[in-house]
Amino acid sequence: MTLTHRIDAESGIVYVDVVGSFTMKEIKALIDGVVKDPDFRRGYHILSDHRRIGDPATAGQVRGTVEHIAALIDALGESKWAIVASKEASYGMMRMMEMLAEDLPIQISVFRDLEDARDWLLR
Repeated sequence: MTLTHRIDAESGIVYVDVVGSFTMKEIKALIDGVVKDPDFRRGYHILSDHRRIGDPATAGQVRGTVEHIAALIDALGESKWAIVASKEASYGMMRMMEMLAEDLPIQISVFRDLEDARDWLLR
């Protein structure tokens, strides 16, 4: 499993790559790492590429991720989070995340195509 991120300050996008399977602890560490990155700025958008994911997130992991995002909302700010998922089960779980986060100031949307996701972030 690898969860990595890089920040493109010019576009204001944090690119996250998810490869393999992961634990809730690893998900939280990734999000914390993004927020603590010296190049991160409040309001940056996030593009998560889940096309090489192993096992899809569980319902508990999805709920835990939304709770963790909510706890960090002051650091994250109003922004968009695009998730690209190609596997059906992963796509479905990320749609669940999208719905659970509806009341947060972070707008989450799930895509099948990386360019569509990036275009949405830049609109």
